[in-house]
Amino acid sequence: MKQSKINIFALQFLAWFATIIFGAVPLGSFAGAQTLAPAPALAPPSTTIRPYPPDLATCVFPKLTAWMSSQHPQAPYPAVIAKKDELIAECSKQLHADIAERCDTQGAESTPDQRSSVDIPATCQSTVPGSDAVIIWHPVNDSIFEKERPTDGRFADGRLAVYQALLKPRVEQQRQGDPPDTLYALLYYDGSQRTLFPLNYAAEDPQHIQLPSRGPAQLVVTLDRHRHTYLLYAPSLSFITPSWDSTQASLEHFYVWWLDPQKKTVGRVLLPEGPWVGDAKLDKILARDVRNFSCGTGCYRNYEAEADSGNIFVTISGRASAVSKKILGTYKLGPDDTKWSKIRDGKPSE
Repeated sequence: MKQSKINIFALQFLAWFATIIFGAVPLGSFAGAQTLAPAPALAPPSTTIRPYPPDLATCVFPKLTAWMSSQHPQAPYPAVIAKKDELIAECSKQLHADIAERCDTQGAESTPDQRSSVDIPATCQSTVPGSDAVIIWHPVNDSIFEKERPTDGRFADGRLAVYQALLKPRVEQQRQGDPPDTLYALLYYDGSQRTLFPLNYAAEDPQHIQLPSRGPAQLVVTLDRHRHTYLLYAPSLSFITPSWDSTQASLEHFYVWWLDPQKKTVGRVLLPEGPWVGDAKLDKILARDVRNFSCGTGCYRNYEAEADSGNIFVTISGRASAVSKKILGTYKLGPDDTKWSKIRDGKPSE
């Protein structure tokens, strides 16, 4: 009976998989996002995505079925999807089949590829430097923000989306405190070509995650009008890292990224710790969690970043019950500064 259930599940999954393989919808289950400034709609692709090779199904199906039948207890859905991606990459290599769009289409003119016509593909692949291995990427849903609002990723210089890829297949969902196991990259589409930029790893070494925390799965994008570059930073971070989960991103390790659309570069910067972090470490002493029990202290203090002429400005706002009055206001960090300078005081919100 148990084997029968496994086979039924396998058949149902493979029927769904076949629909994706041979249908009009590419592999993947996420979507990207953002708009910074009004921009004309990008023209729809004029080419037709070619179908996946029929031999691919013949290679993948038996291996996937056998693997699923060997899992006791039954493998969770994330593990099945990860195994599917692994087998697709393995079989495509054996068959010399191009089964996914390239994330980075720079130089594609010399090697025409009908599959490189979509600005934000539902799945794409990149190669590992010095190896014939590939990384399969999926876009993160609602990944690009303008202030606190998720958008469709379009802005004056093209379109952006955050993509993710697992370092290795998961056998179960991540738990608090587990080390980061997901690569994140920024896909930039300038209207004709795509470029994939690493966010939490180095382009020459995608096998290792360099950030101590999970993410960034979401980014706010703000324009530096004088330099025509863009500052990217994670929204909704907690002010301090909780003691029970050192991998949770916070303002204690505040990473930002600079995107230069003309040079097609992205640089990562770790900002110095601001006075708002030290203030947040007083939460227990000042009984802030008790005073803000209805939602939590984090609900009542906020930050927002802007950029101008290479300077970064961070504004701290919130209720007096969640952040000290002397901390409220706007701070400036110059390109060569190591400390924040307060340039404007703020007032507690109601």
